[in-house]
Amino acid sequence: SGFGCDTTQGPHRDVEYVVARLPMPSVEPEDPMGWLNWRGRWGERQAWEFDGPVGPRRTRRWTDPVGWHEQLRDSSIAVPGARVFGPAPADVFCSATRYGSIVLIRLMGAPWYFLAMLLAPVIAVGGLLWLAWSTFVSTLRLYLRYLPAFAVLGLPIIPIGIVANAVYDLAIRYSAIRTLVELMEFTPVSYYVAALPFGSIQQLASLLIVVPAVMEIYRSIERGEPITPRTILRGMHAHFRPMLQALPKPLGKVVLAQLTVIGLPWAIERAVRWSFVAPAVLLDDTPPHQAPARSAIAVKGRWWRTAATLLVVTVLGTVPGPLLGIVLLVTESRAIDEINAWSSAIYAVTLPFAILSTAVLYRQDLGQQLPQSAQIPLGEHVPGGKRSLGVLLDESGQPE
Repeated sequence: SGFGCDTTQGPHRDVEYVVARLPMPSVEPEDPMGWLNWRGRWGERQAWEFDGPVGPRRTRRWTDPVGWHEQLRDSSIAVPGARVFGPAPADVFCSATRYGSIVLIRLMGAPWYFLAMLLAPVIAVGGLLWLAWSTFVSTLRLYLRYLPAFAVLGLPIIPIGIVANAVYDLAIRYSAIRTLVELMEFTPVSYYVAALPFGSIQQLASLLIVVPAVMEIYRSIERGEPITPRTILRGMHAHFRPMLQALPKPLGKVVLAQLTVIGLPWAIERAVRWSFVAPAVLLDDTPPHQAPARSAIAVKGRWWRTAATLLVVTVLGTVPGPLLGIVLLVTESRAIDEINAWSSAIYAVTLPFAILSTAVLYRQDLGQQLPQSAQIPLGEHVPGGKRSLGVLLDESGQPE
């Protein structure tokens, strides 16, 4: 195809063809090849790209076939079957072109529909940003002031993705999963089903590392305590088991409700209501069986703002990596594996931002005061801190 994505996985069907040479000089209208002289368009008359194709003599591939062929690309980008940590740039690009083409087709038949499709996202994004602005700004101040500490947290999860992809590659070649893919005739769905458990375990393992670590840093900032690897690991060890005890029950209810489809509205409502289970345990030492109730208290009367804010910060935490990947995909001659590696690295660095925002939002929903470093604008002096955006830690763990 031209601009977009094609599925080239099997099964394939060979089509035999015969090359027919057409006469280049002009021919008489009554000649069997007289149609070559037609300089108009073939097919239905429409506007823009939807108009019928022109006759062969009006195309460069006919008048200058050698020059036309020399300007063609040598190959297309091949998307690897292995999953990446975070959204894959190629997947995002293909989805955007697929849905974008649907909207573009609507433009010709229903211009008002097209205008509505353009305005609706702008209005929705504006409303979401308005609801999430205070949380976003406070989180950004914290993240940039303690950038080295937060950014490093995402880096250890990159090896998890490498190991998961290696295990997936071995499984797809030598295990019973290969049989499943063959039974499904190597369709894209078969590869998605095969990769789903590996991707889910990879994401879960990564979050179980990053979420407690980010919360422990925020806890130390709140209490004015030193931020050192020892304090982070000690806090993670103390709160890891309670967090694991608190999460399965609400998470299981939400997942089961989603699977029923009819229970999807209830699942969305409960997912937002219980979104602060982890912060309740990690920041306030809430007993595991009381964490869902503690989260519900924080969200009560603020459900829409909480939902909008969580959506915005999640998008902001996941978009930079795929966005850079798409730019490199379109503008640079980079290998897709290299693009995926850059996207995954950026996603690993920005993921703590999304997690940090849940801690900030949790405090805001409870009406509690945020740390000074989250309230004072960037560039202004923070008592006990420094003016620069990235706060480096000295040997004592305190900001310089």
